[in-house]
Amino acid sequence: VLLSCLFALGAEQDDKNETIRYYAKLIREETSKAYKKPWPQDSYKYAPKEKGTINYGTFDHIIVGAGSAGAVIASRLSEDASRNVLVLDAGGYSNNFSDIPGMLPYLTGLEEYNWGYLSVPQNTSCLGMKNNQCTMTRGKGIGGSSMINGLLYVRGNRVDYDNWYREGNDGWSYRDVLPYFKKSEYFP
Repeated sequence: VLLSCLFALGAEQDDKNETIRYYAKLIREETSKAYKKPWPQDSYKYAPKEKGTINYGTFDHIIVGAGSAGAVIASRLSEDASRNVLVLDAGGYSNNFSDIPGMLPYLTGLEEYNWGYLSVPQNTSCLGMKNNQCTMTRGKGIGGSSMINGLLYVRGNRVDYDNWYREGNDGWSYRDVLPYFKKSEYFP
């Protein structure tokens, strides 16, 4: 019995070591690519390559952008099974690398996760940057910028919601929006 327990522990340790090796290799490969390519200067790279169109059917709602807001809107609309909802997004899906919170600085330097936008030239900020332009990190993919936010989720400040309500925005007090926060925080 002791021998079989030791064997099982050894096998479990081998699995852990394999997982560690996998992630170490993944991190090495992905971080080495960050900030190596020049960012696109225009949108021609993203122009359609195919000729013609494909008919995917008729939809009641088309959501452009599968970021935090687009995904929530699509989810809510699709709760009604009679609705056809199409979600369009130019980027890809998250993966094992983008799901590591500590990789945030590298994700922003990889064009498959970040659009690489720059601000317009500034007069009072970004003065030490090339052309006085700041990097404007915007997520590219399913989840949008939430895909590269370090896996943080933060509710808005209670005071802000209550101020909006006091300014005449019925339904926007913190107490009013709290059930929606809780609904979106459900993880089966």
